Amino acid sequence: MEVFHFLPEGPDRTVSLAAMYSRHPPADERAEARLTRAFDFLLDVIEHEDYVMCEQTQRSFRCGAQRDLVFGRNEPGLIHYHESIEAVLDGAGSRRQPVAHS
Repeated sequence: MEVFHFLPEGPDRTVSLAAMYSRHPPADERAEARLTRAFDFLLDVIEHEDYVMCEQTQRSFRCGAQRDLVFGRNEPGLIHYHESIEAVLDGAGSRRQPVAHS
């Protein structure tokens, strides 16, 4: 399981921390190496794809070219997270109608 923490330091800067957890310790050095490679791969994708896209999206918001963002079907965790926050902000635990995602 991977856990990510995002710590805003200002309007244009956020520090992210990542950790990987396993139910059981690796059985041997080979298993540990496999987990390390998998985590390194994940971090590489996040750094060189996801964070780059986040920066581009933020620039679009800042210049006014884009006002809304819709998560695709491949991001159910993020969809649930944002819908939960919106429900709390809407008050009294009311939930907005789910948005169709493509």
